[in-house]
Amino acid sequence: MKIAVAGGVTGGHIYPAVALIQKFQQTFGDTEVLYFATPHGLENREIKRLFSHAVIVQVPVRGLRRPYLHIQNLSIMTQALRSVSVCAQWIRRFRPDFTLITGGYVSVPVGIASRRCSVPYYIHEQNAIGGVANRWISKNAQAVFISFEESRPGFANQRNRIVFSGNPVRNCLADHTHYLQRLGIDPARPLVLVVGGSQGSDYINRRMEEIYTKNANPGVQFLHSTGDPAVTLRLRAYPNVFPSDFIEDIHECMGIATMIISRGGATTVAEIVRFRLPSLIIPWAQAAENHQLRNAQALFKQGGALFLEERDASADAIMEQMHYLMIPEHRTTIQEALQKMTPLIDPTDLIFSEIMKDRECT
Repeated sequence: MKIAVAGGVTGGHIYPAVALIQKFQQTFGDTEVLYFATPHGLENREIKRLFSHAVIVQVPVRGLRRPYLHIQNLSIMTQALRSVSVCAQWIRRFRPDFTLITGGYVSVPVGIASRRCSVPYYIHEQNAIGGVANRWISKNAQAVFISFEESRPGFANQRNRIVFSGNPVRNCLADHTHYLQRLGIDPARPLVLVVGGSQGSDYINRRMEEIYTKNANPGVQFLHSTGDPAVTLRLRAYPNVFPSDFIEDIHECMGIATMIISRGGATTVAEIVRFRLPSLIIPWAQAAENHQLRNAQALFKQGGALFLEERDASADAIMEQMHYLMIPEHRTTIQEALQKMTPLIDPTDLIFSEIMKDRECT
């Protein structure tokens, strides 16, 4: 089995691809992977770490500027189209069975190149509002897998090929407490994860440092992914705060945490559902088409999370919500709601089955 994959920059695009690659490797032990990456995206490090034999190709593309009529977008789109030839050369050389696309601007040249090389491609959309790149190349996809029903209208040109799958999430090991013990965290005490996305959040870092300074609840431990070495160094001065620039395999910690304070990225939301983890979501206000707010609202409407918009997320407001989520009865109610939201069929298994079924029919 040979798979070409495109999905990059943030963990939200990368980790669904990781879960699916792992599924194919578990089924076909000799699976080969060609991964198209952005020059400076997280995928360069993570794919190399998780799949040492994968071939990683950096594609010189950039995201569109907002508003979309920005003059610089003409050169950005021209560069993306030039990158199609580079992607096509690699696809012809690698000869994949299919291409898996999970979003990010690298998806556009890879999707076009796959079409040009007559290689079928499949799209997975993580967010409640479909990404521009995925929507742009969806017309010729074999199938579009969506994680939220709210994203269906954005793929109207693929009405008969949309599959509601949910968002693939990596599985935990049977015993994941060693991740906490390795960091010096006591698994028996309440643990709050603070995750500002795979690249960190300056906004959340500042608000949480205010909370740490107040030392509002000394019995609670905080595992904080900062995304910034300077912030990590500064936060080490606070008792019960365990900061890190980036936490590898953070899903292992999510499996045992008491609650999480996070951004509203789609993969984080999917992990919250998968691990039935009580959460306070603070959506990134600058996210494209405000999709993080839509993700948080989708969870909130079903009783599966609390959320605060940035304009309302003062240190005091965060502490109030955090104290609410520390009450066992409240956590139980939220966990029951998340249980109802858990897909009956694991998204990774469903997407794998649909792709294999489609490949058998072609």
